[in-house]
Parts: sequence; C-alpha cells; structure tokens
Amino acid sequence: MVGTAAAVAAGVADPSASSRSRPAHLLYGEWLRRERRRGEAREQLRTAHSMLEAMGMAAFAERAGRELRATGETARKRADAARHEQLTAPEAQIARLARDGLSNPEIGPRLFISAHTVQYRLRKAFAKLRINSRSQLDRVLPHEFGSDRDAH
Repeated sequence: MVGTAAAVAAGVADPSASSRSRPAHLLYGEWLRRERRRGEAREQLRTAHSMLEAMGMAAFAERAGRELRATGETARKRADAARHEQLTAPEAQIARLARDGLSNPEIGPRLFISAHTVQYRLRKAFAKLRINSRSQLDRVLPHEFGSDRDAH
C-alpha cells in the first residue's frame, strides 16, 4: 500500500497531471487519514472537495466531504456557500444596506422605494438566505459582496 500511496502522492505533486488524476487528492487524503495524519489529510481533502465540486463530480465531492467529516472538519455544500447568489439585484442591495446597519425607513429613500417595499424584499431575501434576523446577515453575506452604506 505504501507504494500506491507514493504513486498517488507523485500524481498530486505533478501540476501537469491530466484531469483523470484529479481524484488523486481524494485518494491521497483518504490514505493520509487512515494513516492518522489528519492535518495533512484535511489539506488534501479540502483541495479534492473544492476541485471535484467545481468539476461537477458530485459523488466524488460527497465522498471527499465524508472523509473531511471523518477528520473532524466539516465541508459546506456549494449551494449553502453561495446562497447569496440567489438574490435578485434589489434584494441583494437591500440586504447589504440592512447588514451595514440601516433601518427600513433609512433604506427606502436611498433606493427611492417605500419602507413597506424594503420590508417585503428583505423578507424575500431572508427566505432565500434561510435566515430570520438582520443579525444573521453578517454571517451569510460575504463582506466582499459589497457595501452600499457610503455609496449614497
């Protein structure tokens, strides 16, 4: 088994490896975990999880996620990680302003809409983000998602 692991490790280190060897991160990570080298395994399994998910290989990505959980780490599903991408442009803008601390009556005039419309769109955004309070916006909206507070 050691020879197989060394071959897998060599495939991981080779940047010109073909797409067929991309699961090598998964295989090497699994081997490392079974050898009780959890820190090294997590690194390989994180790489495998993100690569396989990006390639659309859901079954292998789920396998990498299971292995990650076995090391004590959690792997977020892509849909959970990018829920904010489901928001419409007005919902996203209102959610950013609410995240930045503005109230509905403060947001309305900035966007030339009523406070009732702000409330409606914020409620729709909360449902899409699977949250139920403004305090949770900071957790689910990444900060690189923009800040509209100083824009007006």
